[in-house]
Amino acid sequence: MVRPAPLVLCLSLGVAAVARAAPDPARDLPAAIPEDEGFDSQKLLELARWLRDSQVPIYSVLVSHGGKLVLELYTGQVQRDDAHYVMSVSKSVLSAGIGAAVDRGLVGNPDTLSVADLPARLFKDQATRERFRPITLKHVMGMSVLDARTGPHDPSPAGQARLHAFWTARNRVVFALAQPFIDQPGTRFQYNDVNPLIATGILVEATRMAAFDFLDQALFQPMGFRNAEWMHVDASGVDNGGYGLRLRPLDMQKLGILYLRGGRWGSRQLLSKSWVERSFTPCIKTYEGPGEPNYGWYWWTRWFPSGWKALAAEGWKGQVIWIFPAQDVVVTITSYLEKEEAATLRRVLTDFLIPAVERGRGRKASQDAETRQELAATLAALQREPLRHPPHPEPRMLPSPKAREKRTRFRPR
Repeated sequence: MVRPAPLVLCLSLGVAAVARAAPDPARDLPAAIPEDEGFDSQKLLELARWLRDSQVPIYSVLVSHGGKLVLELYTGQVQRDDAHYVMSVSKSVLSAGIGAAVDRGLVGNPDTLSVADLPARLFKDQATRERFRPITLKHVMGMSVLDARTGPHDPSPAGQARLHAFWTARNRVVFALAQPFIDQPGTRFQYNDVNPLIATGILVEATRMAAFDFLDQALFQPMGFRNAEWMHVDASGVDNGGYGLRLRPLDMQKLGILYLRGGRWGSRQLLSKSWVERSFTPCIKTYEGPGEPNYGWYWWTRWFPSGWKALAAEGWKGQVIWIFPAQDVVVTITSYLEKEEAATLRRVLTDFLIPAVERGRGRKASQDAETRQELAATLAALQREPLRHPPHPEPRMLPSPKAREKRTRFRPR
């Protein structure tokens, strides 16, 4: 019997079976038959049917094993080259940029590098600068410095006023460095979108480049990213470290695979193994009471049934990259969820993807050929549907291959 060629279940192609040319590892990801990678196509088909029937506004689901795609799903006319607004996944990408700068010797040891080492011109006065003397980059990347919640995390008038001041600040690094501290910095946790501007400032001052430009040079170009954009640059050309990135789901998946491979992409070591190991080691708890640390370096640690444990990049309204080292699996999801966000995303994993692995062990590709054909047809139908979104959607949330904003040029001082 002739063995079928590897296929990718890809909506943008809209066919049941597609023989693919050998991929360029810098531009593409190889595709694999689900059963060849230990996945049950029937459970993947059930996921596609659930998305079809529930009309949940999920825009993409990508799953890989061993760096090979076993599922590439898009809904609502979304195409592979569309960039998606990834919200706070931006923080985890910023973390990769910090790691690349540390590896190059441009940024010092995050455990000891003092925020006070930033140029004096970024602080409102010398007393403020000295206040930051005990604060390290590790504290910053553990969300354990600033008391600076804004909307939507703080919908109060004070939170809305801080958000307005943040948006209108000419240099948001200067704004961040003027904010009050939480109680016991380095020990307590407060998640907010102002804190990452300190890390952005450290990266910018060290590299003399905009954060986006450095990431593009260090990671995006070598990995073949396309249509990437960082929105909401401030008037000084500094990127909004907490959110604003637009990325293709395929490139989000690549970032997850890069971390899964210990920072290696093809023949190149783009991030040091030590930085990746640091990223997999949470340094702070986001809750009171007993338990393990679950956050650090702008990445979350998440636990799921059947012993699945993920390093997770997560963004509001349903943007995730889940990296599962023990299973050699990466999952990327983009969405426009406005309610039951966590439960909906968790269901994709617990009801469909984990069972797909548990039921897929030992299955052969020849056993599921008809199921895979039905899956591909269902995926194609999902892609032909109208785009799902709330009645009055924010334009930034709608996937598109085109840039949304004109970029302010960064000029180092």
